[in-house]
Amino acid sequence: MDGRRFDEVTKTWGRGASRRGVLAALAGAALGLLGRSRAGAQSLPGTGDGWAWGEACNAVTCGMGEYCCNWSCSTCAPLGGVCTALYCVPGPPTVCLGAGEPCGLETGGCCAGLTCAAGDPMAGAGAGVCAAPKTPAPIECQTAADCPQDDCNNIACQDGRCISTLMACP
Repeated sequence: MDGRRFDEVTKTWGRGASRRGVLAALAGAALGLLGRSRAGAQSLPGTGDGWAWGEACNAVTCGMGEYCCNWSCSTCAPLGGVCTALYCVPGPPTVCLGAGEPCGLETGGCCAGLTCAAGDPMAGAGAGVCAAPKTPAPIECQTAADCPQDDCNNIACQDGRCISTLMACP
């Protein structure tokens, strides 16, 4: 750069900027940023740039022209479409607990036919294990008087065994 050119550049930078120049620079910057985001939205599928890959929505990915309208339910909706305000509860565990496995007294973790029963009383609260429900041994009888009675059950003697029909308790 020669001396004369250097002097012109320093005079230009030394001069204060006009309002018109500042506004033009701001408008140019805004248009530049707007152009960048529009180019990202219009990118080609499979290129990996912009939004071509879709929007993550919990367990699914929304496609082009969709948005995640409900994260908890993994629901996508078309842009401008209606979205319902629901909360989806996560489903049951995909793997159940087998017999003898600790379940912490939770109701839904044991496999079919098993319940979460209290384990070792010395282990404290929450020390349940998955086990088959205990069925009491049948009580033999000759008449209904031989069967235990309570206020909630209708007890009868049938075929030499006490049977119970649950009634509504007060």
